[in-house]
Amino acid sequence: MMKDAEQFRDTVSAKLCNCLYEACNEVLFEFTTPIMFSFYMNIRSEQDFFQPIKFKQLHICYMVYAVEKLISPSALGKEWSSLFLKRSGISQPYYKSHRLDDARSDVPANIEFRENINNAIKNWEEMRRAPR
Repeated sequence: MMKDAEQFRDTVSAKLCNCLYEACNEVLFEFTTPIMFSFYMNIRSEQDFFQPIKFKQLHICYMVYAVEKLISPSALGKEWSSLFLKRSGISQPYYKSHRLDDARSDVPANIEFRENINNAIKNWEEMRRAPR
């Protein structure tokens, strides 16, 4: 029964997906709804309701890198990133060589994107710490 329930567990929390949605929708991916974005982030559906935007692989790599670090245990994070990259059409060698490019970039558009992702993660972390 636990194994059956595990398949419905989100690897990337719904709250984090909602925070990232604003930074990624129509920036990294075609327009979608927040729920479809969450499904995509959690590799829930075999059907793709939207696609990554061409030539945004570099930014997708940084977003995956930033999210992978938040997933515990780390082995689950690595498994998630591998599946997510495959679904997004990005190879492991490309990811490994480019995941930190945005973090090191001084190009204004890359800085803005990096800050948007980092702020989304920061907002999620603040929501997690807030008293209920």
